[in-house]
Amino acid sequence: MIKTPPRLGQSLGLYLQPSQVLVYDQRSRIRLGAWPDLAQAQQALQARRGRWWRGDAMDVLISDAYCRYLVLPRPQGVRNASELSAVLRGRFQAVFGADRWTLRQATAPLGDLDFVVGADQQLLDELKRFSRSSGWRLRSVRPHWLAWAEQWRSHTRKGAHWLIASDGESGAIGYVRDGNCHLARSIRVTPGLSVRAALARESAFIAEADPGARVWLAGHGLLPDGTPSAHPIHAASGGALWGAQEVSA
Repeated sequence: MIKTPPRLGQSLGLYLQPSQVLVYDQRSRIRLGAWPDLAQAQQALQARRGRWWRGDAMDVLISDAYCRYLVLPRPQGVRNASELSAVLRGRFQAVFGADRWTLRQATAPLGDLDFVVGADQQLLDELKRFSRSSGWRLRSVRPHWLAWAEQWRSHTRKGAHWLIASDGESGAIGYVRDGNCHLARSIRVTPGLSVRAALARESAFIAEADPGARVWLAGHGLLPDGTPSAHPIHAASGGALWGAQEVSA
């Protein structure tokens, strides 16, 4: 009797932008398609699933249009982790509002400052419903900029660095010095926005920003032309985490 070896589960990558959903096969690193929203993507993805296989999973990147970032110095007088979490939540909500966001508090991957990420709760709920109805297991959900910050982590542990990710509509920018994140902000990517202009604007929020800081750039929509030579730019190959450009179809 010949035994058929078990089939490996499929692995998809979804990139959610306000105007579309891009889907990639993470093994072949090929883009499978683009749909206006999750509802229209569902039927196509259901057809790709193995009928009896439960190992099919998806990793999701969400556009920074759906995210907000806040970096804060450690509050004084905090006695325990739950108290710290409550303080950080209060400060985040004071800046961005209380009703929309699901918060993640973390020091990793960018160092020892308090770092809070908020993701759109309505979108996260929609993703969970999509996972249940399509049969694809939701393995991970990451903001676009934070995913790139993790990707670049080994390169940004020493020295000063600007980290920029953009999908042509929205993006985020951060400043990391010796592995510690001192700034992270979602930004709107307007036509013709250059790296020079983005750095000049965000430098105002950093005390003594290093004029020679390296720039790590991913995605598209920001023009590297005209960037001061003091800022060496390292553009991600292909502009994408999954081996295919994270841009519109």
